[in-house]
Amino acid sequence: MPEKKTARQKKFARSVPSTTDSRRVSANGPKPTAYIRFALLALLVVVSTVVVYSPVRQHGFVNYDDDEYVVRNTHVHSGLTPDSLTWALTSTATGNWHPLTWMSHALDCQLFGLDPSAHHLTNVVFHALSTLLLAWILNVVTGAPIRSVIVAGLFGLHPLNVESVAWVAERKNVLSTFFFLLALVAYGRYVSKPRIARYVGLVITFLLALAAKPMVVTLPFVLLLADYWPLQRVQGWSDPNVAYRVPQVRLSQCLREKIPLFLMSAAGSVVTMIAQRAGGAVKTLQAFSFLERLSNASHAYATYLWKAVWPVKLAAFYPHPGHDLAAWPIGLSLLFLTITSWTVWNARKKAPYLIVGWLWFLGTMVPVIGIVQVGAQGMADRYAYVPMIGIFVAVVWGLADLCSHYRVNARWPVAAACAVLLSLGWLTWKQVACWHDSYALWSHALAVTPDNPMSESQMGLALIALNREEDAMPYFQKAIALGTHDPTSYLNLGSYLSEHGQQQDAIPILETALAMHKDAENALLANLNLGFAYTSTGDYERARRHYRAAWQLDPDGVEETIRALAQFAAAHPSTRDYMKLGLLWEEAEQNSQATIAFERALQIDPGFAPASTELSVLKTASH
Repeated sequence: MPEKKTARQKKFARSVPSTTDSRRVSANGPKPTAYIRFALLALLVVVSTVVVYSPVRQHGFVNYDDDEYVVRNTHVHSGLTPDSLTWALTSTATGNWHPLTWMSHALDCQLFGLDPSAHHLTNVVFHALSTLLLAWILNVVTGAPIRSVIVAGLFGLHPLNVESVAWVAERKNVLSTFFFLLALVAYGRYVSKPRIARYVGLVITFLLALAAKPMVVTLPFVLLLADYWPLQRVQGWSDPNVAYRVPQVRLSQCLREKIPLFLMSAAGSVVTMIAQRAGGAVKTLQAFSFLERLSNASHAYATYLWKAVWPVKLAAFYPHPGHDLAAWPIGLSLLFLTITSWTVWNARKKAPYLIVGWLWFLGTMVPVIGIVQVGAQGMADRYAYVPMIGIFVAVVWGLADLCSHYRVNARWPVAAACAVLLSLGWLTWKQVACWHDSYALWSHALAVTPDNPMSESQMGLALIALNREEDAMPYFQKAIALGTHDPTSYLNLGSYLSEHGQQQDAIPILETALAMHKDAENALLANLNLGFAYTSTGDYERARRHYRAAWQLDPDGVEETIRALAQFAAAHPSTRDYMKLGLLWEEAEQNSQATIAFERALQIDPGFAPASTELSVLKTASH
């Protein structure tokens, strides 16, 4: 027979908030009307999310990875074919191994071609599905429909997530997160009734998430957090979950059952490092010392949290501060992280969601926080896509329990939550507009992050695409002055100077571009432009050397350049351009084509000695 509670015990029981919800979960489960109410609220959040992101229908591709992923990627253009599937499974292009992402882009191309609106809407669909999944998962395991919907609303409508959704090349983020959440669903089914088939489902969904983006290697760690709360399945650590009843087990069993998942995470990490090294993505590791990377990581953690609270001045690229980061922001960040960690640890028994949410945020951010630096960015909004879920859960549950403790009328916190979601939706709508096209994207980035060499360079490329070459050059010059590591700034500025008769200024810039080239395409362009510059100065020996290197790198690319140059020379005849064509053909041992080019140069200027000399050499060689 249960003991009677004293008055003091009853008072304490009323004052301590429930970690499930204000409503009581009956023995027969929630009533059908509760399900309907939850479904309507979740649907409202999903529809709001789709509406906020609907302007992407009018967006184009941007000049930031979209070309590599879709616009110029002939592998995905062909759709889902045996060749494209083989390439997707083996490719480490862009420094990543994510075959499912490549397949997704290929399927879009097969269905919609290169219509950017369709590619954008696919991202929105995955984001909306993840928002719905998040609400459903939280409601099922906690029995807290209002809190679950609010967390899903924060995820769906927060401006920090715009980069992941409105950027076609970030399909990998929304796709991997969708399967990450499906893996949580699979795990919930497994722990409720452990079966081999259900565990296999968990393994498959985790594998699909890894195949979309390897950042989800932290899933086993997240599942351990879920074991603590909200599943509450570790014996001796908490009472059983009354909303989602799962059998409690020993901690050792919780660890053992995740060994295969940890092995998958380790394998995914190794494959990722191999892919990034093959793609040259980890070269920046040597550019920053360990202390600089550690300092930036601590500051980035705090900055992500600040942007979650005050999501303004969001940019497509945040330069790594390196040694320029002052000591005081690092110290404040470390102090804040330490105090927060100490606080949530002390509250772990009364409010377990706090430490779970906090560790979710810290842990899922580890692969991208910059301890192992990949790229030149200090942080990126897209990296917060999954980690912020933990913060949203901790904040919503914490504030809700606080309101319950102080007996705040339920209308006020609900009204406040609606106001917050409306504000976030409005900010997200504005941020989505920044991704309309390359010019809008980099104009905004430069407005909110001055002295940003990447943005300066990309803005220059955006202006060139708009046929505003003259306007683009100052951006390339500033990018170089700021110390950009992007060879495209050097290539574009050098070729512009060469075309405008400033070869002596162009040559050292192009030589720098060649020395820092990141891929064969940049090396090809650098060699061709150096060949053109040396041809214009009359240094034909050096010009030949660079033309020869270009042929060795990419014969098809050189032939494409020759066709474009021949068309231009036919419309604007000049001895200089025909000399370029002749030397290019000569290095390919296409003497008949070279002869035609040199003869046309002499038709323009019969006294042009270099063309006469080359013709004499060719005639001697033919005999």
